[in-house]
Amino acid sequence: MLAVAGITGAALAVVGVLTLAAARSVPEPPGRTATTQGATVTASPTPTLSAAIVEVRPPARSGTGKRVVYSLSKQRVWLIDERNRVVRYYAVSGPRRSLPVGAYKVYERASTLADDPNGPPAQYVVRFAYGRDGKPLAFETVPGVDLLATGGQPSRDVRQRAADARALWDFAPVGTKIIVIR
Repeated sequence: MLAVAGITGAALAVVGVLTLAAARSVPEPPGRTATTQGATVTASPTPTLSAAIVEVRPPARSGTGKRVVYSLSKQRVWLIDERNRVVRYYAVSGPRRSLPVGAYKVYERASTLADDPNGPPAQYVVRFAYGRDGKPLAFETVPGVDLLATGGQPSRDVRQRAADARALWDFAPVGTKIIVIR
């Protein structure tokens, strides 16, 4: 009987540690900010985020210095300043296969770009790469298109909510490093 109580106690301790670790790995909730090493991190609202406050860190092996990191598998973007602090972290919807993992640089920007004759013009367009098909790829927002309401259907470009697109626009002039990770 004493052995069962000991095993039960140990199991509860393990569950407690795992719960704490899981709570620390949850992204920032809607409308909340966290402080990390003196910097305020703003997370964009998404319906799947928890109410836990966590420290958002740059992804491993994503380089150093000022950069934008885009995760193909997680469909997330991190804006990271010169001191390696995450200043913004948010969900996106973009290509998962047409863009090779690697380092890129912003090479062109347009506040408005009407390259689709069948739809509204894109805003805050930040071009940084060419897809496997040779066409330009960019971070952008399209007014009236909610990337998460469409089930996160990936587009040819990396779609962002308007506030996030504006933040990236302000953060990343021509020449800014873009790191694409799996």
